[in-house]
Amino acid sequence: MTPITKIEHELIEWKNDTDSPSSDDDSDLTEEDAIKQFHEQQDRYHCAEAWRYALLLYLEYIFKGDRQRRSICVTRLVRKTIDHIRCCRRTSQTQKQLLIPVFLAGSETSDDDMRHFVKEYCAYWGEKSRYRKWWGAVIDSKTRPSSGHGQGAMQLLFG
Repeated sequence: MTPITKIEHELIEWKNDTDSPSSDDDSDLTEEDAIKQFHEQQDRYHCAEAWRYALLLYLEYIFKGDRQRRSICVTRLVRKTIDHIRCCRRTSQTQKQLLIPVFLAGSETSDDDMRHFVKEYCAYWGEKSRYRKWWGAVIDSKTRPSSGHGQGAMQLLFG
């Protein structure tokens, strides 16, 4: 068994324990707290499943698949990944943790509805996390040529 096959097998066989109810009798909790706990548990479940299917998608596409021909397996994994991402509440920070699965599945889907969801996801979390709000302004101000010096734009290299 190759290392890739072993990893794939472990991902397929993995059971998400987050779905199993911790206790049906949460008498210590108020109804509001029990509902909140249930929603958080579901978000964690779907987050873990989205990551699992995204990893399987990556393995299929990079190590197993024929890149010239789109396989039904890739299509299934894309759909399962995006469906689990959709199940996480947008109001939950858990959904924010799914950027890489969104990217992997979004780059492989040809379905317009799924592409629309991926674009909305990126726009929402880009705005919510204020991505590009700070660095863009700082880098732009540092790379503008200073007036009167006759020099070209300064170039910054990160990495």
